[in-house]
Amino acid sequence: MSTTDANGSQNSQRGDKARLPRDERRAILLSAALEVFTAAGYHSAAMDEIADRASVSKPVLYQHFPSKLDLYLAVLDLHIDSLVYEIQKAISSTQDNALRVHATIDAYFSFIENEGEAFRLLFESDMSVEPQVHERLNRMTYDCAAAVSGVISNDTGLPKEAAMLLGVGLGYCFPDMTRVMDALSMGTTNIPLAIGLIVMMYPPLTKVDFSRIPAVMAKPKLLLVSFFITWIIGPLLMFLLATTFLRNSPEYMTGLIIIGLAPCIAMVIVWNDLAQGSKEWVTGLVGVNSILQVLFFAFYAYFYLEMVLP
Repeated sequence: MSTTDANGSQNSQRGDKARLPRDERRAILLSAALEVFTAAGYHSAAMDEIADRASVSKPVLYQHFPSKLDLYLAVLDLHIDSLVYEIQKAISSTQDNALRVHATIDAYFSFIENEGEAFRLLFESDMSVEPQVHERLNRMTYDCAAAVSGVISNDTGLPKEAAMLLGVGLGYCFPDMTRVMDALSMGTTNIPLAIGLIVMMYPPLTKVDFSRIPAVMAKPKLLLVSFFITWIIGPLLMFLLATTFLRNSPEYMTGLIIIGLAPCIAMVIVWNDLAQGSKEWVTGLVGVNSILQVLFFAFYAYFYLEMVLP
């Protein structure tokens, strides 16, 4: 194809775009902007690239959005409204609170699965300190919390303001809570988190008859089944889930794989207690698997994250 033909084809495509209804053209521009912003970040994104990806001229792009910030805010508004709508719809879909929780969690993860780029824009933005962006993210949190507080108010009879306070009070009263928590660390250990884990584990452990643990450890079949589930099935299952559902979110994919390699000891003990399982067996098995975790975690992490992960 000659240069003239190529230019003619490109101009024809842009001419087709020019004849689109305004709302449809705007949707195309927002979609292209989302791709560029999530791939490059706000500061590295170029309006030229967004215009090229949407197959429009740069002046057409500026007719819809006078600046890059205006375009970014429009993309943000679109997907904030989408997420808030899905959360509100899930909460109002049933009167059963257990089903509400299930529906809300499902809506949240469906948003991640179906709109992964939008999720990263909302929760991993390099623009969160920009006042207009920060205001919109706060509005998203408030709108979701308002939906939850409405349920709390209806179920408990509390005034809506009090219900809202329960939902978001700590976040608004202590906006620097994350920074404070990070400051309360010693090396790589977060002290409040460590105390919380100890508090979780202490009640179940007080019920353990430690004199029976050696007898539990003398059962080779039990140990073999535990090792097989913990070190073969668990890591493999989490790896398959992570690479199947989170391939477009590498940070979350890696995190889920690591969870499979190093399950939370505190929660194993708590879940066993809630299920009324053998406290002696779980204590003994957790102790042995904790030692093995220290010995083998580095090898497993290298194997799954460096050798197996595509």
